[in-house]
Amino acid sequence: MGLSRPFGILCLLVLGGCSGLTAPKPLFGAADQGEPPIVEGMWTARAASGEQAPLCDDAARIEMRPCYQVAIRREKTGLWRYHSVERESGGKLSETEQQFALVPINADAPSAYLLEIRDRSPGTNVVYSAIVPVGARPAREIIVIAYLDCEAVLGAGPVAGIVETHAAASALDESNETPRKAWLRNASQPEQTLARHRSCEATTQGGAREAARRVVSRLVDNPENMRLVFVRP
Repeated sequence: MGLSRPFGILCLLVLGGCSGLTAPKPLFGAADQGEPPIVEGMWTARAASGEQAPLCDDAARIEMRPCYQVAIRREKTGLWRYHSVERESGGKLSETEQQFALVPINADAPSAYLLEIRDRSPGTNVVYSAIVPVGARPAREIIVIAYLDCEAVLGAGPVAGIVETHAAASALDESNETPRKAWLRNASQPEQTLARHRSCEATTQGGAREAARRVVSRLVDNPENMRLVFVRP
């Protein structure tokens, strides 16, 4: 994966192209989070090759170079917020800002974390992702599992607290894909692509945690997972 390809937190920014786990309202709050597993500050993406995306500094902005950065901070409420800035090759800068809860999947042995992301638009569902911190805590590198694919969640059987909301078997329509969606489909998690039409909702904390546990155990070693690395405070 070269820097000419788009960087981002994958489905966190393009949820229209995924059928991942959602919930009609937040299930977690600040009190469910525990100790911060990652450092606060500016992060960027690193490819499997080790190539690191440049930050969107003044030079990158002027020269129209591909760039990516995400500021991750903890708010006074105890919840977290990320603000990402990204430009694909020759494209315009795009920005995304979201609030999220960062919850250990297993409170007794926190090695992976569930992200419950709250959209700023009223009336929208919350969505879920997962991260696996790398190294000592608070970590300066994380593996990002972009979304909790419902086939990965339910493929091994039902989960208490997870409701399957749609299981249509229609073929994937790629006619309206953006470059970012196409990259996700082709490069990120290919074994999930054919099942993106299967949708599911979490109704309990336990269900959401078990869904994340299943997806992480299946996909954490995928070499195409996004990695984010800390750059500066």
